[in-house]
Amino acid sequence: MILVRSFLLAISAFIISTTLTYAQEKAAEDTIAREGKDYVSVNAILFDYRSIGRDSQAQTFATSVTMGTYITDYVTVEVRGGYGLTTDSIVVGSFTEEVEGEVDENGDPATVRRNVNADVGLDYFFSWYIGLSYPMTEWMDFQLKYGFSHVQGKAKFNKELADDDIIADDYLTSTFSVSWLGEVDIRLTDNLWVTGEVGRLHSDTTTDIKTLHLTTGLKYFF
Repeated sequence: MILVRSFLLAISAFIISTTLTYAQEKAAEDTIAREGKDYVSVNAILFDYRSIGRDSQAQTFATSVTMGTYITDYVTVEVRGGYGLTTDSIVVGSFTEEVEGEVDENGDPATVRRNVNADVGLDYFFSWYIGLSYPMTEWMDFQLKYGFSHVQGKAKFNKELADDDIIADDYLTSTFSVSWLGEVDIRLTDNLWVTGEVGRLHSDTTTDIKTLHLTTGLKYFF
């Protein structure tokens, strides 16, 4: 009787162990099996503009929509479109202005230095990326993406600049640039993920203005 009971326990343990192993392997396969799957995401973006004018810096907010697909289990291709929501005021230069009715100690007309301010921001952008996706766990993916972007910026001045080289009305001399980013996706449900990104959208080869970004959003697979 004891021998039969031991045999039945051993068989039961083997069946349970085999079933659990199969379930884990199947879950891992389902997580990795992405080829042919499409996704769309809606994102909120913080842009950080570096080296504007005389080393000024600005930050603005934007939103974007991403549509992409997995061409293999580990490779993605996607397009993005975004629209700027805010602008930021920065100092981009200065000028000398005479003070009416006043003279200095030498009897010459008194002057004062005033700043030239600009409200800068991003009108819109379009991007294309190809990326590598690696499932770190069943609920977390890590991705690296590389691509190209067309970016249209804008700047509104409180006074015309004497030095046109400081900054232009669109302040991005080159609108086309290489882009890159790193991304982490966290699984909420089978089809819904929360995503976080950091990267560079644009680098102006003439003015050296760099547009960096922090992004968060929701991604839906279908």
